[in-house]
Amino acid sequence: MTTKYKPGVSTNSGLLHDKLIRRIYPGLDWKHIEDATLPFKLWVLAHHIAAADCKSPLSCAVAVAVKSLTSELILPIVNKRVTFFCFPRTLRVVRYMNPPNLRKQIISMDETGKFDPGLYVLLPPIGSDKLGVTHAHARQPTTQPRLPRKQSEEARSWAKLVADAELAQKRVPRAKRRKTG
Repeated sequence: MTTKYKPGVSTNSGLLHDKLIRRIYPGLDWKHIEDATLPFKLWVLAHHIAAADCKSPLSCAVAVAVKSLTSELILPIVNKRVTFFCFPRTLRVVRYMNPPNLRKQIISMDETGKFDPGLYVLLPPIGSDKLGVTHAHARQPTTQPRLPRKQSEEARSWAKLVADAELAQKRVPRAKRRKTG
């Protein structure tokens, strides 16, 4: 799902996700990354948190809970904003967005080692978070002219000195060169 680069436009093509997944699981040739279509409810319990490692996308509390739920059929990669479910049998990767409460818990786990047990719902990407969505960053044209920036007193005095010096240089006649013959 690659697109040609256009200035002022960024595309959420999933190439960065592809590089991340290939770096973590280099032996498998993943076919494609796709967005999830339905939410995924996940209970993170105390024994998942006890078995988890800090700052590890493959063995954090959420990843341990997914592995225990699916009996190792899914290889999860959990980042702060995105969670990937990698299916080794079909070589597919499904992408979920982490809700804000889960993001806070992931950051807390990485910094302090604490994670609150509970129900977390991984969400399908919506709007501009979907793969293949283009974002135009160009400035919208306006009908009113832009106002000049306000300058400080020091900048105005400096600009006046420079303008006076340029004017003085133009007024000074050039010395005529003598021809020696």
